[in-house]
Amino acid sequence: MSDFAKSPGLAGVCALVAASLALWGIMRQVEVARHAQRLQQISEARRAWWSSFEWVAARAVPAKSDDLPLPYDVILSSLTALYESATDPVQQRAVGAITDVASEMLDSKDAVGDELPASESGSTTPSQERRVLEALRAYSAATANSPAESAAVDAQLYEANVMEALQRVTQIEQPIHELGAGYAMRPDALVTVRGARVIVDVKAYTQRGRKIPLQALNQIVHLMEASRAAGAVIVAPVPLGELPQDTRRPIRSVVWNSPADDQILSAALDDFGGAPPGP
Repeated sequence: MSDFAKSPGLAGVCALVAASLALWGIMRQVEVARHAQRLQQISEARRAWWSSFEWVAARAVPAKSDDLPLPYDVILSSLTALYESATDPVQQRAVGAITDVASEMLDSKDAVGDELPASESGSTTPSQERRVLEALRAYSAATANSPAESAAVDAQLYEANVMEALQRVTQIEQPIHELGAGYAMRPDALVTVRGARVIVDVKAYTQRGRKIPLQALNQIVHLMEASRAAGAVIVAPVPLGELPQDTRRPIRSVVWNSPADDQILSAALDDFGGAPPGP
């Protein structure tokens, strides 16, 4: 046997190896414990997320018809927060699904009008409209190109943006929610251009060349007759299919996507300016 085998050096090496093995075992136990703790935290976080989701869903889409949902801006803000804290596509899809249901429960024409809490005068306040618009924009931006993206929210946001554009380029005759008094249906807006009334209908279509359904066209004609409007302008983000030509009740379409298109919108409305009231 060599002198090294009998020396204190070998004993030191053996002690070092034993210590290393013991340390490895301890670190392995710590890693296993940490992994188990992470799994538990993830499980608890998921349970907390689903609990929050159920709470919001129950108040966004009440099970009972006589239960009032939360204000729309609160619903959207809550769902945006849930999306941002979601940890997997299943949770994201759940957010998108309940958002679609909550949005479609509202009248798509009044989502940024009638469905807002009304003031004592019966009209919505600018601050209420601003909160809904901000909530729509926040949800749309946060969920773009994700499983939670909502076509209904995007359509409502488009309509709200068009309403802002109308306020920039012309005079909206009355608040939207008052236009339907006595009407079977309501326009998105009724504007006045050099003394002539013009119906504005917003279609958030995404398919180019899409034709307006005959029923929708008949509704626009009815609104023109009821309000004695000189004409109607359909606003959409893409070019629409050909519209029927009726010199007595002219209907035109215009593409609007951003404030850069305000001049185009203004020109389409101005074509009816000064025209006599409709028949």
